Amino acid sequence: MKQKLTTCLIALTSTVGALLLFSRSVYALDCAVLPDEICSKAGEGEAMFELLKFILNICVAIVGVGAVAMFTWAGILYISGDSNSNRVAQAKTIMTNTTIGVIAFALMYLGLNWLIPGGIFN
Repeated sequence: MKQKLTTCLIALTSTVGALLLFSRSVYALDCAVLPDEICSKAGEGEAMFELLKFILNICVAIVGVGAVAMFTWAGILYISGDSNSNRVAQAKTIMTNTTIGVIAFALMYLGLNWLIPGGIFN
């Protein structure tokens, strides 16, 4: 689980870095796919930050749904593991790893909110 979390964080960091590196390519994006807030600011030079906010909001939704699914799965394992101590231990491990993952994602989100001009919470 730690390897998967590390891999996901590295992939997310690489994606954000690539987006910032190639920020000029934002102007070539098709506005039919993106929200109006991003397309309306394309000429002002703020489209990159709007695109980053859009991607981060999608990531928040994915992490939230994934965390709820993992807690539900861990709860099912915990409830059904009456006499099987391996299931109970597995459920506790899943709950611990999910909590650590959500906290790590929240810290990353807050760090990016501090770095992005205007913040994400607007």
